[in-house]
Order: sequence, then structure tokens, then C-alpha cells
Amino acid sequence: MNSRFNSAVFTDSWYETVPDGYSFVAAYRRRKRRQDRRRNLRAFCAALIVVAIIVTNAVYAASDNEKAGDSRAYFEICVQSGDTLWSLAKEYCEARDIRAAVRDIAEFNQIEIGGLFIGQTIKIPQ
Repeated sequence: MNSRFNSAVFTDSWYETVPDGYSFVAAYRRRKRRQDRRRNLRAFCAALIVVAIIVTNAVYAASDNEKAGDSRAYFEICVQSGDTLWSLAKEYCEARDIRAAVRDIAEFNQIEIGGLFIGQTIKIPQ
């Protein structure tokens, strides 16, 4: 053990690792720098994990929007009194099967079959 630290005051084991010729302050600073580097590395890894989670969620959200049909062509209409999904599908999707058109409109707008209300703007996929 270093002759400078022979008193009973210095009892921690890491003091014994101070090589001859180094001061207590230099050893403490080295130890502190190592601790700071570890703390910074942990903070960097945590930030990297958070960024990876955010990017992953953004990618899945974008793929969910594509599955919902947001990338398809559509036009918007405002629901009037007496309008139903069935009547809108019959009016705007004449060339297709009405049952499939009702289902497509409901899925495209993420609403239930009976979930229309007056003044609501919905998208009719083409």
C-alpha cells in the first residue's frame, strides 16, 4: 500500500489501487471519470432505445394507415339528415356490390355500420 495512506482513516479498498507516485486526488479523478463515462454510456443507451421504440411505432402506425386504406383515392362528403352508409354506398359506388361498398366505407373511415351523425365528414373510397 502507498506510504501516504497508511493511517487508519483511509480504509476503502480502492485506495489500495493507487500506484506509487500518484496522489489521492488523481486516483479520485480517474475513478470519477470512469463513473461519469459509465453513466453517460447508460444514458446514451437509454436514449437510443427510446428512439428505436419511437421509430418502430411510427413505422407500424404508417403501415396501419396503409392497411386502413388511407393511400387509396377518395372524395369527402358531409352527412345529411337521413343518410346511411347503405344509401351513400348506393349513390356513390354504383358499379360495385353495395354490401362490399358499405364495408369499405366503414373500414376506410374507421366507423361502425350505424355510426353516422349529421354534419360528419366521411371519405368515400373510389
